[in-house]
Amino acid sequence: MQIKKSLKYVVSFIYSCIQKRPGKVLGLSSNNSYLVAEFPATEVFSRMMDDGIINLNTTCLDEDRILHFQSFSSIVSYTIIDSKNVYFQFNRNFCLDPSYRVIYQEGISLFQLPICYQFLKKPQPIKGTIAYLSNSNVNNFGHWFQYTLPLLYFYWKDIGKENIDYYYVGDIELKKFQIESLEYLGVNMDQIINFPCKGERSLVCIKSNPIQFNYASFNDYISFNFLKT
Repeated sequence: MQIKKSLKYVVSFIYSCIQKRPGKVLGLSSNNSYLVAEFPATEVFSRMMDDGIINLNTTCLDEDRILHFQSFSSIVSYTIIDSKNVYFQFNRNFCLDPSYRVIYQEGISLFQLPICYQFLKKPQPIKGTIAYLSNSNVNNFGHWFQYTLPLLYFYWKDIGKENIDYYYVGDIELKKFQIESLEYLGVNMDQIINFPCKGERSLVCIKSNPIQFNYASFNDYISFNFLKT
């Protein structure tokens, strides 16, 4: 593990000698959204939605040590960046702001993300509006359904589906379940971008669920019901 970590530092240092690199992760939230809103032609807004208590009717054995099988609050907060600043870019599954900060969830350091030791490719300019629809491991089935697809709900609710031309899913080869789920939701293949790019208008949504019971984060009913429906 230590050897792997050291190798990441070495690779990152080598790449930093060749190209401009991400400097840090900006864990986007309502508390620090002003750091992004300072860029020209950029607006940022945050929302918090509380859908009440989700009651679980479960039976646990005495020896069951999984303590989080209990009712919890359905709370989700999300922040959306809406920018016509052409210096935002989508690269290596992430969004980089004009200062080369990685826009992501709170509590994640740069060296926890693969972009820290990956070579950045030149983003291709795209005419139209591009919405971020990716994460650090977007090909993972659980990540796709729990973290990625629910972003569509928030984009469509606040921006409007008709106002989004493309969706950046990361620099990946899409799997069958990703293609089928997007088609089912009305996102056509010609709307999907899977290479580094930058648009005339960039949208980035970061959603999070608060820690409950001091140790666990639960998905919210709004995201779950969107997928279920």
